[in-house]
Amino acid sequence: MDYLEKVRRLKLKWAEEAACDITGESEKSELSEKSPPDQANLLSPLEAQARLLERLRAGHLHLIDAHRRLVAEQSLYDGMADELTKGLDTFEALEKLLRGAYPEFAGCVMGAGRHCPTASPVWCQECTRKRVESGYREQR
Repeated sequence: MDYLEKVRRLKLKWAEEAACDITGESEKSELSEKSPPDQANLLSPLEAQARLLERLRAGHLHLIDAHRRLVAEQSLYDGMADELTKGLDTFEALEKLLRGAYPEFAGCVMGAGRHCPTASPVWCQECTRKRVESGYREQR
């Protein structure tokens, strides 16, 4: 499947999931089954949440930029589709981890009062939910 088709399918999948309660229970249980880390290297919950958000935001901006270049150039270099697809999958996994581990986190991963751009190849769960509620339909 090509990259743009993957983006389209993920947006449809996320729209379908927007009505569901994604709790992240599987992510929590996977984390709790691992051996405990060295106590000296532990982050506070607030620091861990901040790091996850930093990673999500940086990845989101990278995916937006790569997607913009792809659409403008209408061509892929070797490995670009795989790299972008992996980025989409990683974004989705990190966001599920964030919302599962920190259920008090609400809103867009880009920050308070912000939203994922409509033209972005990836939307966070909150922005997807809001778009579904407002009747947004993906343009083909």
